[in-house]
Amino acid sequence: SLATASLADRWRAVLLGEGDWRIPTERRPAPPAVAPGDVLTIGGDFGAVVDGVHTLSPRLIDLRFDRSSDALWNAIYAHGRPVQYSYQSRPLALLDVQTRYGSRPWAVEAPSAGLPLTWSQLGALAAHGVAVATLTHAAGLSNTGDPAIDDALPLAERYDVPESTVRAIAGDRRVIAVGTSVVRALEGNAAEHGRLVAAN
Repeated sequence: SLATASLADRWRAVLLGEGDWRIPTERRPAPPAVAPGDVLTIGGDFGAVVDGVHTLSPRLIDLRFDRSSDALWNAIYAHGRPVQYSYQSRPLALLDVQTRYGSRPWAVEAPSAGLPLTWSQLGALAAHGVAVATLTHAAGLSNTGDPAIDDALPLAERYDVPESTVRAIAGDRRVIAVGTSVVRALEGNAAEHGRLVAAN
């Protein structure tokens, strides 16, 4: 499973044991061990090379895909699936985990707090004078089934906080962040820069 979004063709991933979405990851057998330089076949001619194995857990690895840019995204969408949950009654499709207003495909797991929001609800808020400020947050995995990795979550996550959002937050008396993904992006930004700044 992809664990954190990255630039270009390099991503962090977590190896999961054999099984499908009906079996919780912590109940699956251990995945096969990999080493730097190993080639993983993902589907068809789509693959990746193991760039590194983390000391935190042998299941946490860095991957370098065999393609980049649009070709990589096309392959991810063709061969990948959204993170699944064993408590669901059916497997989730991409549209089940996509917010209506999402734009960049940075998140590897659904930012669930924003999923119920519809364009009509956002329009109704605007009609009542509620301004909407946006940011992009590369939400990582929330659980892997590996205690060592789970204790370290969330892993480092990309974010993009535009200047317009910084101004909106600085000038308002009350800000409602929709979900922990938004809070993590704002808190991470402020912690990194000493205050909230436009950054990506």
